[in-house]
Amino acid sequence: MLCPSCTAAMPDDDAFCEECGTPLSSAAAVPDCPRCGAGASRIDGDGYCADCGFRRTPHERDHVEIGLSARFAGVSDRGRRHSSNEDYLVLRAGLIVLCDGVSSSQDAALASKAAGDAAADSLEAGRSMKEAIAGAQAAVRRLPVKRGDADAPSTTIVAARISSGIAELGWAGDSRAYWIAPGASRQLTIDDSWINEVVSSGQMSLAEALASKNAHAVTRWLGQDAGNDASFMEFRLPGPGVLLLSSDGLWNYAQQTGEMEELVGTPADALTVARKLVDYAKERGGADNVTAALWIET
Repeated sequence: MLCPSCTAAMPDDDAFCEECGTPLSSAAAVPDCPRCGAGASRIDGDGYCADCGFRRTPHERDHVEIGLSARFAGVSDRGRRHSSNEDYLVLRAGLIVLCDGVSSSQDAALASKAAGDAAADSLEAGRSMKEAIAGAQAAVRRLPVKRGDADAPSTTIVAARISSGIAELGWAGDSRAYWIAPGASRQLTIDDSWINEVVSSGQMSLAEALASKNAHAVTRWLGQDAGNDASFMEFRLPGPGVLLLSSDGLWNYAQQTGEMEELVGTPADALTVARKLVDYAKERGGADNVTAALWIET
């Protein structure tokens, strides 16, 4: 199992995380109160937590499902431990844009929506992927910055435009794109993250890096305090398979590409698989917002 707090890998029968000490019982891993972590038994009929008094107001972004066809769909969910969903998903004809608001920044949910809508509008208008992400960056930078210690509104982004068997990809941050096919699955994007940098440079093992408080820090993002750097590639879909876009709230529970391939399986319906992936992350702890979008190539 993975620790719902630091995502370190632990034996299934361990009661506590050896890295950070978090209890690993199902009750502790799946709290109902996002503020203090109290279980369902501590939430009264009106939704108030008996331990801390917090009441989370439901929002339309708590759980979003988009099904454009049997081959093209996505699901976004706030998860188990966050009070709001700062992920934002846009699906349009041949287009996927997935943004994950940076939780340490101001108005992260607004940042992800601004970036997602701007990028999708640009791509739909026929602009290049580079122009689309530049437009998303400009949209986030236009958001007002409040006074306080939090960073300016920020978000990651990963986007795909699929046409004539080719997927154009662009990204900044650690939201990912995968190609999933039996025996040929691969991660297409390269994470802009602290953990990727220290592991790829040999400074730490993956287990050591996952246990660090910096494990989820991104090194590229969209926002006023970000540069204009993003990454781009074209990927020719080699045959039947699945183009999967995922926020880190999903892939943190399936660290290896083979695990993601096993979860996706042989999909017949994209929405069914997207629901399955989101449910899997929530069952493993749902420590972050969770988003999955699939394009099935036949």
